[in-house]
Amino acid sequence: MIGGICLEDEVVYSNSALRDYYNSNDKLIEGFKNLENEPFMFHSYPLHYLSYKCFGNTFIGQRAPAVLISLIIIILLYKITQHIQLEYYSIKEKGYFLPLFVLFLVSTDFTFFTFSRYNQPLIYSILAITLFLYILFQNNLKKNKTLILGVLGALSVLYIYPYNAFLPTGFFLGTFLYLVFNKESISEYKQLLFVSLGGLLGIFIFIIGLYLTGHSIQEYLGSFTEYDNARPTINTDSWFKNLLNPIGILTTNLFRFNPVLLWGFLFIIFHYGKLILTKKGKRYHFIILSIIIMAFFQSIFVNSYPFKKWIVLMPFAIVGVVEIMLNHKNKKELIGTFIPCLLIYLYAVKVNNSSVYWEALNYGYYDNLPFYFYVAFTISLILLLTFLLIKKIRFYPIIFIPFIASIYFVYFNKPSFATKEGLQKFAPKISNKPLFTTFAYSYSFYSNAIPLCNSYDIQFAPSRFSDYLLKIENANFDEVFYTLKIMPIDQENFNKKIGDSVLYNDQKLRLIDKFDTRYYKVFLLK
Repeated sequence: MIGGICLEDEVVYSNSALRDYYNSNDKLIEGFKNLENEPFMFHSYPLHYLSYKCFGNTFIGQRAPAVLISLIIIILLYKITQHIQLEYYSIKEKGYFLPLFVLFLVSTDFTFFTFSRYNQPLIYSILAITLFLYILFQNNLKKNKTLILGVLGALSVLYIYPYNAFLPTGFFLGTFLYLVFNKESISEYKQLLFVSLGGLLGIFIFIIGLYLTGHSIQEYLGSFTEYDNARPTINTDSWFKNLLNPIGILTTNLFRFNPVLLWGFLFIIFHYGKLILTKKGKRYHFIILSIIIMAFFQSIFVNSYPFKKWIVLMPFAIVGVVEIMLNHKNKKELIGTFIPCLLIYLYAVKVNNSSVYWEALNYGYYDNLPFYFYVAFTISLILLLTFLLIKKIRFYPIIFIPFIASIYFVYFNKPSFATKEGLQKFAPKISNKPLFTTFAYSYSFYSNAIPLCNSYDIQFAPSRFSDYLLKIENANFDEVFYTLKIMPIDQENFNKKIGDSVLYNDQKLRLIDKFDTRYYKVFLLK
């Protein structure tokens, strides 16, 4: 699908909550209750468990927390905009216009709208980063707030997502550079101590949380090494190509679907860099620019699914757009950042509409918007610059039309609920019956099927897969159902009919039902 979100992955990020929800309803079998990689799910457990309790094992139960989190993010970005406008620029006469502009920009952004509707840890990462910025932009950042930011930075990595490492490292680097550039006294370097203490306190809180939930540090670290053995996090095939990864960030979905955000991101780099070099930089200039630099640096070593995961940089791009609007009188900076933005965006559109790009992603989850949307996005970008230069504030809402249209085109124009309807069709056959697949929890929605496994990594480890099959065989179930996702490239099975035999991990099973989605088919086997 557009955005690269895999439906099966969604459940993985809440399977601890779903496991306990099933367990509370006696829908699990002894010996098949444990989950793989459970420490990854701490960030989502409370909200998801409550949501499953309220809405059941449905897509609403799974996705309601993401909607709530996205609303909090929008409110925080609104408040951040107000604070920058009033405190750092003393602009009061424009009232609520700029905060409302940001509110519409975020709400109509295609990538953010997509991630606000699906269960992914990235929405929690965006929340942590946005909350970090909200605290950072408070005036007179005192020691206690520095400590809080240190805690938040550490927990964003350990509690939410390891790929957030650029946040605490950038915070430390930015604080250090601020002290050095401003030749602060030795006593002021205590700020680094509070940053470090905050990080250590965050680690301590996380460790306590691990043990309170029945886990250990060894188990947590082991889940990383186990995953990394199957799917290496760091790509060492070509370090030369890796050095180009930071540039690639500028062509990812976040900016491909919204060039206004790309302009904001480039502007914040240039504008804050200029302020620092001319010795006008405030502490938040150093910290934000350092965090972005660390994100670029991190991408050289860790760049997993970059086209979607760099959405976490959205809060910085939004701050950049705010800076553009507040510095609209500086025509040199506006035009000086607009031209490279337009060139980079046109290049990104060219790359992302080339056959070479999509041939590498032909296994079903990835799709593209029609080309005319990219033309419309480009026009919106040019219109924004024009309105800023001629100072026609009342025309600004026009730029949102293509972004709203893209959301309508994908999500509201003849929407399809193929997966939901397909799982509801499976329900009568698998109700109260054992269900096995690498994503059994995902395919147990809308039924009372009893999932036997939800290991994300087992599909990459044939020996462990065989162990599960042996365990199922020894359990002596009366009958076990299997679900299997069939991609179009699997020509041998793709056109199988109900009643046909299907080979599943050396087992000959019978196809008893199936449903089609736009990208693949799902078989129910027995």
